[in-house]
Amino acid sequence: MWATAPDNDASDVDAAVNAAHIAFQSYRKVVPRQRARWLLKWDELIRENMEDLAKIVTYETGKPLAESRGEIEYSLGFTWWFTGEAERITGTIQQSAAPGRRVFTGNH
Repeated sequence: MWATAPDNDASDVDAAVNAAHIAFQSYRKVVPRQRARWLLKWDELIRENMEDLAKIVTYETGKPLAESRGEIEYSLGFTWWFTGEAERITGTIQQSAAPGRRVFTGNH
């Protein structure tokens, strides 16, 4: 066996949602430049570990290794693009009709 994954069910949902909410409370205060740095680091790690990741994709899907490498290479276009976009977040926040809510409208 080369990997394991938890066998979750509906009873795990509340804990997962609560953990995500707690994490978001600090993440939402992170400035865009730091977010871009984290995304760039993720992109770099994918590039450094492309061969291992391609093997995992091959084990998972049964694809030929060359096709798995291509899939990883394709995905890097997204990590690179979002790294640049992290600092170009623009838009407006408006009052919502519902109390305690905000509406964010992006300019993209």
